[in-house]
Amino acid sequence: MLCGLLLSACTKDDDMSHIQIAVMDAPADFEHLWVTVTNVEVNATEGATGWQSLGSISNERFDLLSLVNGTYKVLADKAFRTGNVAQIRLTLGDIVSLESAGKTYALLLPTEAKSGLTVKAATEIEGGTVYRFMLDFDVSKSVVSTTADSYEFWPSISLVDDVTGGSVSGLVQTAPNIFLELSDGKTVYHTFTNASGYFVLKGVTPGTYSLLVSPSAASKMAEQVVPDIVVTKGAVTALDAIKLVAF
Repeated sequence: MLCGLLLSACTKDDDMSHIQIAVMDAPADFEHLWVTVTNVEVNATEGATGWQSLGSISNERFDLLSLVNGTYKVLADKAFRTGNVAQIRLTLGDIVSLESAGKTYALLLPTEAKSGLTVKAATEIEGGTVYRFMLDFDVSKSVVSTTADSYEFWPSISLVDDVTGGSVSGLVQTAPNIFLELSDGKTVYHTFTNASGYFVLKGVTPGTYSLLVSPSAASKMAEQVVPDIVVTKGAVTALDAIKLVAF
């Protein structure tokens, strides 16, 4: 299965290609989640050895929750000899900073995650092409509330499949930060609208879905369901603007 996004032909050497590793986020109901990536590696096999670093990483601290609704950050961009990419691994800095309800929390990286976060890629890299691998952090699953005022960080990361999957985009009119849930009865994707009411869900398995639009109780707006949304391979399904109505 080709899980990377094939961008374009760009190199003259049939034995060389170009790969990018980028990161985005599935939104969550927090203000900021600051992380640092210290290394990006790929492996041609599914074994524990054979990891290859993709070069110097800036160790820049960035906010995962700013990388939503189509915004992403490229972590590595390097020429790469043709062959298989079976696994991708990110190494994070030890401390993650969470901002929620005006408070800041220092979250320690679990011991299990200190050796790196690994996802399967299963992609054969062909010469003369550029591949972008988009990794999706799910902050709503990664940050776990342990008490009323305490959190733990258990990073959840997956590969967004923009080649065999599709996308759904739309606008909830004058409605920022609205929770959206796309479901076919078995698989669920979720996001929030941005400050302008815009949203996009990427890497959705082809099929027919319904979208649940869930305003907060304080908004006094009713939930809405958009039915019969057809998602097709490699395409963006653009929905008509959604207008909320009062109770």
